[in-house]
Amino acid sequence: LIEHRGIKIVHYSGGLHFASRAVFKSNICQFLNINLTEETKRRKSPNFIEANDAIKYLILDFTALSYIDPSAISTFKTFIKDLELIDVQTLLAGCSPLVFEKMKKCNFIGGEENYVRTYPTVHDAVHFAQKQLRLRAGVSQTIQEVRL
Repeated sequence: LIEHRGIKIVHYSGGLHFASRAVFKSNICQFLNINLTEETKRRKSPNFIEANDAIKYLILDFTALSYIDPSAISTFKTFIKDLELIDVQTLLAGCSPLVFEKMKKCNFIGGEENYVRTYPTVHDAVHFAQKQLRLRAGVSQTIQEVRL
């Protein structure tokens, strides 16, 4: 687990399949320090105020993901939608061609409903997330010269 302000990066290695999908989901929630059900209810409250250090982007480093099966992809789709309800966007980085093709075949990426953005490297995903966070904050990327 690596953190930047508003961004968490999780490196996963191994396979994701019907037997490991629930553990994967609970481990991610534990890393994010959230309970999806409670957080969704809390956000619906009229008194809800979002913390300044809230996580906005979850980057899953799948460079070492060796396999994913359709049942894990199905669980993953639901999980990503749940994260979006609490304003956390998921980005995938470093998927192998085998994993990428399986996700494409299961309409997880590249279809009409594109569930996540994919990036070739973690660096590319972090760069995108940081740019989006700056845009949300209204920070310009223009460098200004200051003379004293």
